[in-house]
Amino acid sequence: MKRKASEFLSQWDLEKNRKPLLIRGARQVGKTYLVEDLAKKFESFVLIDFELEPKYKACFESLHPQEIIDGIAFLNHQMITPGKTLLFLDEIQACPKALTALRYFREKMPELHVIAAGSLLEFAIQHEAISMPVGRIEYLYLYPCTFEEYLEAMEPRNVALLSQLNLQNKPSSVIHEALLASFKTYMITGGMPEALQTYLTEKDLYKVQRVQNMILQTYRDDFGKYATKAQHPHLQMIYDKAPGLVGSQVTFSKIDPDSRSRDLKKAIQLLEYAGLVKQIFASAGSGLPLASTVNDKKFKLQFLDIGLMQRASGLPADFLLSSGMHKLNEGALAEQVVGQLLLAHQDCCSAGLLYFWARDYQNSQAEVDFLMNLEGRIFPIEVKSSPNGRLKSLKIFLEERSLPLGIKISAAPLSYEAPVLNVPFYLIGQLGRILKESF
Repeated sequence: MKRKASEFLSQWDLEKNRKPLLIRGARQVGKTYLVEDLAKKFESFVLIDFELEPKYKACFESLHPQEIIDGIAFLNHQMITPGKTLLFLDEIQACPKALTALRYFREKMPELHVIAAGSLLEFAIQHEAISMPVGRIEYLYLYPCTFEEYLEAMEPRNVALLSQLNLQNKPSSVIHEALLASFKTYMITGGMPEALQTYLTEKDLYKVQRVQNMILQTYRDDFGKYATKAQHPHLQMIYDKAPGLVGSQVTFSKIDPDSRSRDLKKAIQLLEYAGLVKQIFASAGSGLPLASTVNDKKFKLQFLDIGLMQRASGLPADFLLSSGMHKLNEGALAEQVVGQLLLAHQDCCSAGLLYFWARDYQNSQAEVDFLMNLEGRIFPIEVKSSPNGRLKSLKIFLEERSLPLGIKISAAPLSYEAPVLNVPFYLIGQLGRILKESF
């Protein structure tokens, strides 16, 4: 399956001032596949999985690169040659000293291609005892597959079509409806690579849902790796309720009035470190950066993947196929998929961030689903599961901030009716290009 991140890895491979690369992302988003695909370009590939083979941890008692690779080569019975070998340190969170060692590969052996990854890497990074090699490594943030990556696997001819559409070259009604139908299927399969591969080979959505069940259970099984037994009940509670919390502001009392807010807050933080949820904070949106006016007490939750979200909600495939998006959890699925794709299309070298705007004046409440910063400009985004959804909050925000353009994402065709740009779901990944070309 072709991933956009593969292009980044190919460029990294050829850089003269290349740094060790650390891939960050939740379990099963495709980190290992990406590296193994890149490895085909090398004469040799050495994979070290610290969870499966803890014996390799001893190689990192020394931080000198030559001693490290000599030890690995001895245990692995495989030569490691700078410039010809790709060294992959997987599940690196299980060997914190290997994280520290990455800086010395940059300083003393820059010609060796080194990539590290870990499904629970964020926990190691957050640990105070870990000395991260700041400035001496490069990051790649990986998320579930985008709609374009889904099309690349399922309907490759339509990928080029998406890149050609704009306000001057709108799709016909036939093409519009066909792309919407493809997007609905993407919402069911989601972007987890194994689920997409199953659909690609089997064309059976029920088998896809079995894969999604397995992935969801794998995440539950991981709780013991990063949470105490005392934290498990709150962790399980947030994990189970998170899909139903998407699209609405989180209040701890509504989640569980009998639990302390600090316990629930800690559980959310742990799930965010694992990559399973992401907090979307409210921003005043009065200027850039958006983070400068954040209210960290007001937030919403984003689930990892739209396919996993609908599976965790227990919605059967036939219901999802036969229902319009406006019937699915009052539009929460639509908001989830938009947020997921906005996140995935941000700069892959830095952690993606999402914001929303809310005004809570008495008798005058308003909320905009997302705020986006594109090349120094703020764009408010409203998500409507129904093509004819109202835009009162969006227009209030535009007026209060004196902004010229707002964005509505829905099932409606691509169009512009000042001051709103109407973007269909299937063009979310093309949003930045369309804005640059027309505004």
